[in-house]
Amino acid sequence: MTLVIENAGARRGLLLLKRTEGLVIAAEGSVDGDGVVLEAPIPMESSASLPTSIIHYVVRTGETVLLHDASAEEPFSEDPYVRSAQPKSLLCSPLLKQGSLTGVLYLENDATRGAFTPERLEVLRLLSFQAAISLENADLYASLEEYSRTLERRVEERTAEIQHKNAELAETLTRLQEMQRQLVAQEKLASLGALTAGIAHELQNPLNFVNNFSNLSSRLAGELEETLKGMADRLDSEAREDVLETLQDLKQNAQRIHSHGTRASDIIKTMLRHSRKSEGTRSKSDLNLLVRESVNLAVQGLRSRPGGASVKMETTLDPTVGIVELVASDISRMLTNILDNAFYAAAQHQQQAGAGFTPQVHLSTRRVGSKVELRIRDNGPGIPEDLREKLFHPFFTTKPAGVGTGLGLSLCHDIVQEHQGDLRVESAPGAGAEFIVTLPAP
Repeated sequence: MTLVIENAGARRGLLLLKRTEGLVIAAEGSVDGDGVVLEAPIPMESSASLPTSIIHYVVRTGETVLLHDASAEEPFSEDPYVRSAQPKSLLCSPLLKQGSLTGVLYLENDATRGAFTPERLEVLRLLSFQAAISLENADLYASLEEYSRTLERRVEERTAEIQHKNAELAETLTRLQEMQRQLVAQEKLASLGALTAGIAHELQNPLNFVNNFSNLSSRLAGELEETLKGMADRLDSEAREDVLETLQDLKQNAQRIHSHGTRASDIIKTMLRHSRKSEGTRSKSDLNLLVRESVNLAVQGLRSRPGGASVKMETTLDPTVGIVELVASDISRMLTNILDNAFYAAAQHQQQAGAGFTPQVHLSTRRVGSKVELRIRDNGPGIPEDLREKLFHPFFTTKPAGVGTGLGLSLCHDIVQEHQGDLRVESAPGAGAEFIVTLPAP
């Protein structure tokens, strides 16, 4: 553009290029005391320093307009810009490429008439065409750079999206694997439950006979003992002592049989409850009210046991917990079971720690977003880490032989799972244990 202005003897020049949206001023230059100054391109519509009627004529006809005295030559002297700026010499020429318009060259000289000659026109067109090509190349290069940046940005976004999707897929795969593991475990437990139910039913009737006849045998032995005491004068002392001693052994054996039979019957009943699916219907329940009722029930059972009165029970209930949809009977059974275990652990720790130790159990509720959380904490001896992961397995127990069936926590875990919740335990040896139940409550 600098060469065009200098070779033409112009004081001002513009190069307009054809774009989809119309003509755009790609370059503009003017001559002042410092030589040629190229100004930043601007849209044609935003510039009032152009004879737009002359430019539109050149675009429409494809002809060159050469004016030696622009303000005096009709019809272009009526152009608003020509009237206001009154340029002396004016040249407006189309730039063609393979017969198609690619742009317009506009030159003016506001000091000299006849500044532009036809002889220089071809040279000016050639220089202008080269300038147009250079500008198009620059535009193309800028477009390529912008496209490259856009492509890089899209690649980065796509890469980030793929990484995010991969993370989601990995998480989904982990969940599916966990669900598969749970399904396999549930199928095994279902099979075990069916087998357990069948065995339990088969054993229950014989055990009932054992318990009933052991009771009967104990009573008959007592009656026989009383009868023999009434016949004491008919037996010598040595024979009487032998018979009474034998009867006492029979009574004790019958009592032992009844005691163990009763325990076996209790185990079978627990096994049947464990194998039986919940038949309760979910309903909207006040969770805090259900917790209070379950605590009262568990405390009543505690007070009836030796040493149970020494355990201190506390509750902290969040009023925002509100109404939760659940099977009330199952949740109550779960709570009383965990509370019974907590009472037992705290009381056992008191026996080891001595009279200065106060066994305590604390139950709290709170809302956590769209879930509710129940925490049952005791200050018992705690649970070793190697045993915690086995707590919810059927028939596993930390209690001594003859105490508990090992099915209570397994049953609690199943109840929570059926409510799409979570049951976990946090504990450290000597620092008590805390069972945490999380239930959905949208």
